[in-house]
Amino acid sequence: IGGASSSSARASQPPLIVQRNESLASQKAQIPLAEKVFVAMSTDGMSSPTAGSSPQVFKIDLGRVDVSAVKEILNDPMRWTDEMWTEEYQRQNNAWLGGRNDNMARFKPGVRSVHLIFSDRKGTDVYVFPWWSELFEGAIRPILEEVLGGWYGFADPMAHVSRLQLASMPQGAYIKKHSDRGGWVTACHRVHVPIQTNPSVSFEVKSNFRDTGPSDKWERISTEPGGVFEINNAVPHRVSNGGPERVHLLLDYTEEPHPLKQLKVGQACIYQGEIDCGEDILPYRTPQHSASN
Repeated sequence: IGGASSSSARASQPPLIVQRNESLASQKAQIPLAEKVFVAMSTDGMSSPTAGSSPQVFKIDLGRVDVSAVKEILNDPMRWTDEMWTEEYQRQNNAWLGGRNDNMARFKPGVRSVHLIFSDRKGTDVYVFPWWSELFEGAIRPILEEVLGGWYGFADPMAHVSRLQLASMPQGAYIKKHSDRGGWVTACHRVHVPIQTNPSVSFEVKSNFRDTGPSDKWERISTEPGGVFEINNAVPHRVSNGGPERVHLLLDYTEEPHPLKQLKVGQACIYQGEIDCGEDILPYRTPQHSASN
């Protein structure tokens, strides 16, 4: 009886809208966080919806921002080299968050990342990495201020950032079918800001995610540099890259503000749901910018 009831509940729900455009100026469009509390994951990474799930849309196209300053850093050999994506280099020159390598190798073989801001599993204990202020703040802060300040009206955009990272997919890298899990998923909105991409990138969502049968129906979404979009990352999705390097800025933000902590260069922390850095951490203080800036 229970199974029949669940199937009936799923069948009565509308089909997933894969991609939708919004006018942020009037609507401040968001994917409701309540629509992200629905996925049950099995040990092999497959997913099935729980009874009462109600996601209506996977992707909302929000607007456009200027990403040229970020791209200039990544393409300037005096400021950025391929070695800087590696764990060894970041351990010495940024800070490092261990405990996530197995997950990356399992679901995202070949994908490389740089943490600028990262949270615990709940999304509320948040740490700022040295490379935020040393390398990327000047290029990325204007994006945060436009999206979180201008579009959504947050007085202090940084106080709403739970995670901020650059994700690189070299040619041949892929992200397996998965649904993101953890309290941070249901506490945060996941926003993508493509920095550089190419036509051979395939970003797909399982549009028949309510169907627990053996067949998956995959639909491709479109992306372009500077085209900001939010996704419901609790819905199964996958990505592959058959062309030149693809880089996205990934932003997870909360609707309510929270404090941030500052990591030091060379500091190593462990992620096991909670983040353990083995020592007291100083609070992050937002730099004061003069009116002339």
